[in-house]
Amino acid sequence: MVTGVGAMVLAAIYGTQLGWWYTMVLQGLGAVSIYAGWHLWRDNEEGYRLTRWIQAAQLIKLQGALGAFAISAGFEINLMFRSSGFALSSGLWSNLTLSWGRPLPFQFSFNILAAALLFSLWGARSDKQFVVHASRDEASTLAVP
Repeated sequence: MVTGVGAMVLAAIYGTQLGWWYTMVLQGLGAVSIYAGWHLWRDNEEGYRLTRWIQAAQLIKLQGALGAFAISAGFEINLMFRSSGFALSSGLWSNLTLSWGRPLPFQFSFNILAAALLFSLWGARSDKQFVVHASRDEASTLAVP
């Protein structure tokens, strides 16, 4: 949720230099992140599902001879592999890159933070689907003295 707000703020600040459609896509990505975070915080199944999708979309960033692909919506820690070696970077980003046709230097990035969050949420389910409601009389018979 916090990273979604950060993504929206960064999109608003830097969006003045970009096209309106790009700013709207970044704002939409931030809004979906906030929505997912809110539902995850409230332990709703929709929050788990959306958060997994958002983290999966941010997992890999790639650029090379055919073009580039990258999605960022919030804080991330990237392990970057380049033709010259590897590096580690971190920061708060709001980014959507999709380009082709122009060769770029090779770079492959793996978002360690997104991988950790995705791994921790992989089998997680909302506890709300397992809640059993009992009347007051049933609850008193189930209580252990």
